[in-house]
Formats: sequence, structure tokens, C-alpha cells
Amino acid sequence: MDWEAGDIIAFLRWQRHDYLNHLQVISGYLQLGKAEQALAYLQGVLKEMEELGKLMRLKSPSLALSK
Repeated sequence: MDWEAGDIIAFLRWQRHDYLNHLQVISGYLQLGKAEQALAYLQGVLKEMEELGKLMRLKSPSLALSK
């Protein structure tokens, strides 16, 4: 699979948007004094990132993108 520059930019924009949303949720929990919920949410996000990292290390890029 060949990626065009526009595809890469679109992916990076989506990824940035996703991470900003996660940070806003964590910030909201902290502002409300809900540190335990913030930590639990953060742990969930970290688990998702670890699983995504495993996919990204696959030898076949098209298989990695099939998630």
C-alpha cells in the first residue's frame, strides 16, 4: 500500500484530534477533583496505545491498518 502525502496528513490530523480529546477528558476529571477517574481513563488510553503499537510493528502495513 502506497501512502500519498494527503493520506499521511489526514491520518496525523485524526491522530492529533484523538489525543487532544483524551487530554481534555483527563483534564476535565482533574478539574472536577476526580483523580481516580482520570488515572483509570489514562490507563485505558495507555492500553489502547500499547495495542496500537503492536499492530504498527507488524511486517505487513496493510494488515496493521485492517484493525
